[in-house]
Amino acid sequence: MGIADRDYQRDDGRRNGGFLSQLTPVVKWLIFLNVGIYFVDLFLRGDAMNGPLRSHGAFTVETALREGEVWRFITFQFLHAHVLHVMFNCIGIFFFGPWLERWWGSLKFTIFYLLCGAAGAAFFTLLMALGLLPGDGAGTPLVGASAGIYGILIGVAFIAPDIRVALLFPPIELSMRQLALALLSFSAAIILLGYLNLDFLGLGG
Repeated sequence: MGIADRDYQRDDGRRNGGFLSQLTPVVKWLIFLNVGIYFVDLFLRGDAMNGPLRSHGAFTVETALREGEVWRFITFQFLHAHVLHVMFNCIGIFFFGPWLERWWGSLKFTIFYLLCGAAGAAFFTLLMALGLLPGDGAGTPLVGASAGIYGILIGVAFIAPDIRVALLFPPIELSMRQLALALLSFSAAIILLGYLNLDFLGLGG
């Protein structure tokens, strides 16, 4: 083991810049945008279900496909349903995003992340066409970064499947391959059993 591998060498960034210094540039921006947009959306809509950001940014089959507002394939990824939704998505970006951005570089990581989110919207459209979703048909809105997070997890699992990840709950240790398979299996089961919550549509990524 070389000196660069030792803990006291790897900790320099944490001492000098805190934990944020360990984050990669795009990951920082994704967390900042997701949290910031959530609170702006919360402020603008007040007690209403929808505000201007959701009205013009959430993905629906009606607006994105039938009315040609294709930007919604991207914008819905930065809107969230509630505080736990944005919190858990940002936790996923925080822990796993830097690995993929360091391996691929910022540009490739950004493109991959956004394409995974768009794939989630396409999967949402497929499930809607199959009649597997609750809601009011083509007007049912989709928001959230879940598909991008799933894409990050799958990307890390392909590149470094044997990396070990210690979970807080349940308190077990899994490889990245096992974690990715477990999450995909869970999401697939939710859909197949009919207990679908729109937060689980990350499977499309």
